[in-house]
Amino acid sequence: MGEAREPEGVLKGESFSSPEPSVPTAKVHVPEPHARSSVRRRLGERVEPDQAPPGLLSLVGRWVRDHKLESGVFVVTLAILSALAGYLAVDPGPGDSAPLVVVGPEPGQDLGAYLASRKGVLEDVSAEGGERTAVVTFETALTAGRMESLVLPRGVELVEVIVALPEDYPVALAPQPDVATAVSRWVAEREALLSRRKESLSEIVRSSPSPEPAAAWYAKEAQSLDRSLATVRAGEVVVGAIVTGTGRALLELQGDSAVRLVDVAPPGTSPDRIAYRLARN
Repeated sequence: MGEAREPEGVLKGESFSSPEPSVPTAKVHVPEPHARSSVRRRLGERVEPDQAPPGLLSLVGRWVRDHKLESGVFVVTLAILSALAGYLAVDPGPGDSAPLVVVGPEPGQDLGAYLASRKGVLEDVSAEGGERTAVVTFETALTAGRMESLVLPRGVELVEVIVALPEDYPVALAPQPDVATAVSRWVAEREALLSRRKESLSEIVRSSPSPEPAAAWYAKEAQSLDRSLATVRAGEVVVGAIVTGTGRALLELQGDSAVRLVDVAPPGTSPDRIAYRLARN
């Protein structure tokens, strides 16, 4: 018999067995190396422009192309707002164009010396001519009726009346529709306010855990309120006025017995830019 031959491809010493039956497997897609190379890169490797993700400008441009109407509205609105901002920067308006001008004595200033000085200024203004704004202080508080009966010299215009109560800050009122109506309305409001304040004070005293100190405090506050209420009910609340007029007409107004001082403002001062201080104690 001939010598047995081992199958080709099998090394000596290895056992030979028949191949196991093949088992079908699911097909798995493995990307080609060149497909992965555009996604996976080494740390620090430069990305070419055609490989980089879309930038912000590209995204904005795409949105603009897809939303032409909205883009147009946005551009027009932005242009209008920019133009308005530029206009306001150039012309902020009359409210911010001129600072307030203080007319009147400083707190604690000698009143007699101030009156003499300002009357001298008024005489100089009357000689110069031209129109000025002035703050008028009356000798005593007037009623609305007395104020209306005050004869203003020709060329003097009443801009506002100034009203106040004892121990209270003065308030300027526009004489609309007339002096009597404007002052009467303010008087009614102040009387109602003072009456409510007095009632609330008495309620505080009744509910206070320390009756004696509260009663002493109430007595002092009640006296002040009573003085103010008496003044309001008498109607003697007009303490000054803001007027405009020529220097000569303002000097004539200074000669009225009801007037303590006509305090002229610097040239070109508008009545609505005056911070007034009355010449009274």
